[in-house]
Amino acid sequence: MAEVNIYRVRGFYKKNKQRIPLTMEIRATKISEVLEKVYAEVGSRHGANRDEIFIPKDGGIEIITNPEEIRRPEFQDLDEADFIIPRKVQEN
Repeated sequence: MAEVNIYRVRGFYKKNKQRIPLTMEIRATKISEVLEKVYAEVGSRHGANRDEIFIPKDGGIEIITNPEEIRRPEFQDLDEADFIIPRKVQEN
């Protein structure tokens, strides 16, 4: 089974020659999904291209392990069972 984690992403994006900070909490199974969601949401909301979004390699993406650190209200009431995704069984 794939385990779903909540990631906190910190970085910034450039708009009109200004650095605008961003902090997001995203629920995903791996870091590549997190990056895609950040690019999609920031690009959609703020019109930033992928080359205008910057996330540091060290400390830019972290897994939230303590439920008290979660800020998004839709993630605060999740149970342990919500973090497990069953794998699909392939039929022959």
